[in-house]
Amino acid sequence: MDWSERTRNILLSLSAVVVPIVVLFVGKQFEAVLKEREVQGRFVEMAVAILKEPASSENRPLRTWATQVVNKYSGVPLSAQTQESLISKLSLPYYGYDFGKATVFAGSYFRGSSITGIRAMLAELGHYKGRVDDSMSPESLKETVAALRQFQIDQRLAATGWPTQETIDELTRAVMQKRAKNAKPK
Repeated sequence: MDWSERTRNILLSLSAVVVPIVVLFVGKQFEAVLKEREVQGRFVEMAVAILKEPASSENRPLRTWATQVVNKYSGVPLSAQTQESLISKLSLPYYGYDFGKATVFAGSYFRGSSITGIRAMLAELGHYKGRVDDSMSPESLKETVAALRQFQIDQRLAATGWPTQETIDELTRAVMQKRAKNAKPK
């Protein structure tokens, strides 16, 4: 057996040991990153829940912490002005909508309270003129779909009239912006 063949055999044996170790190490690192992102997501959820409560001098330190968490972990940094508004005056909009089991609304599955929340946000932005309630009548649904479609057109979203997650996110953002703009400095 010559030198090059012996070197090749040693390298093959070594790779049989090293490759699984490297794969194990990379896998563990990936798992740790996923766990960390899950924890960060839970912190963001907690921070958002805090920011949905009305601002007061008593909860200012907690709201400050919550805005820092959102800045650090959400992937959507807040401007200094928005941070200060959230800490001292504004609450995140909350209309009780959730996306669990279901009432059928225009092809998507929502609870009745989410219809009320969507209508309330659309009304606050001037897009919905009907009653803000959980009515599922054909007339109410038709008005809601038309208002959603117009909002989507105005926001350059796909104008489907469906309350997609993207549309709900944009509605929430637009309401927050309007409230921040209308907030009076103390």
